[in-house]
Amino acid sequence: MQMGYVVYYAVFFVILFVLSLKYKTKNRLLPYLFFVWSFSAIFAVIMHYLLPKSETNLTLLPFVFLQICFLISIYPISKFNDQSLTNISIANPLLLKYLIIFVSIMAIVPFFENLIHVLSVYRGDTNQLYDIYNDKMEVGFDKNKMVNWLSFIGQIGNSITGKLYYMMPFLLFHYLTYKKINIYILIGLLISVANPLLFQLSMSGRGSISFFILDSLFLFLLFRKQIPVKRYRKILITGFVLVFFSIIGLSLISMARKEGSGAEFSDIEMAGFYLGKGHLSFNNDMWYIKQHTQGDNSFSFFKYITGFPTFTDFLERRVYWNESKIGIRPYIFYTYIGDWFMDLGIIGTLIFNIGFALFVKKITSKKYSISLTSLFSFYLYYTIILHGWSIFNFKLFGLIINAFICLFILFFIASVKSKNNKFSTK
Repeated sequence: MQMGYVVYYAVFFVILFVLSLKYKTKNRLLPYLFFVWSFSAIFAVIMHYLLPKSETNLTLLPFVFLQICFLISIYPISKFNDQSLTNISIANPLLLKYLIIFVSIMAIVPFFENLIHVLSVYRGDTNQLYDIYNDKMEVGFDKNKMVNWLSFIGQIGNSITGKLYYMMPFLLFHYLTYKKINIYILIGLLISVANPLLFQLSMSGRGSISFFILDSLFLFLLFRKQIPVKRYRKILITGFVLVFFSIIGLSLISMARKEGSGAEFSDIEMAGFYLGKGHLSFNNDMWYIKQHTQGDNSFSFFKYITGFPTFTDFLERRVYWNESKIGIRPYIFYTYIGDWFMDLGIIGTLIFNIGFALFVKKITSKKYSISLTSLFSFYLYYTIILHGWSIFNFKLFGLIINAFICLFILFFIASVKSKNNKFSTK
């Protein structure tokens, strides 16, 4: 019976994907989202088939709750009209150009230092990748001591590009819609996007690379109609090459972690653990949490700015909200709904989910034009759902701060008036 629940759950997303293709929705963003969730849900079926004893408390209601929340979340995406992208309003396009140049310059030194380090690590003993990851997961981890390959200038540039990372892939694809592009600005954008990814590879991080691939495909679909045809084909070829090498890098990290930890799981079981287990863990564990984490899990930033006590370090939060206190392991995937559920419970999650979706729909449902800030907000919201088969991607205190920094900068650029107050991709 439990396998039947998991199969039902996966079939639900597969049906959504098939229907979205058959009835040709207004944009391709929904089919892509349905495909990613279908893929993950199918891995949940595989995972439960291979390791049925790891989840023995599966019931139907938690899966139905997840599906209802998912449908609520996609409401603003279903209402998004990509025709508005033909007129993206930017009050000061020159200021945007200066921003791109500044970030690109800041990325040059750390890019080469990180690249040299990555090439050194990944062609040597990959066991050190596991050691780095293991140290990173320990309370008291000092990144300044561990990261010894960056110069003083490299550290400054690495910090700046890291804090502004969320908007750089967005600006890269936006820039690719311009009829005429400056090759130096394009190279600068590519470097500013690549540098944080190289740094995460140096730190034995897989999540950033995996999510970057997903986000890039989304951005390509979002801007595809505005990208010139000749450039469109070049982007496709370049994208396939980069994805190929990214998969190689992710495979090396996965093998290093597996060998370093002495895990006896097969490769497909390891893949299933990351790709599909979040759905199963929500149903089997999160649904029966002993007590909720009072906003510390997903909303620590908002508690902090409103004066409520909370945790700004996720490792300290894990120590406080540990398994003995809440009844579940706080450090594995539970889906983005699971992360909200950990804080808010059933009713609170539904209320927050509805309010959040309605707010995003209000600021992004423009028919003929859209501001740069609103479009970027839509991008951030979409990534929450796109990454949501795993975690709530803005649950960490520092990451939500970085997102708001990017929003503030783009809001400033989109609002400060200049003589040329509009940019059109036509």
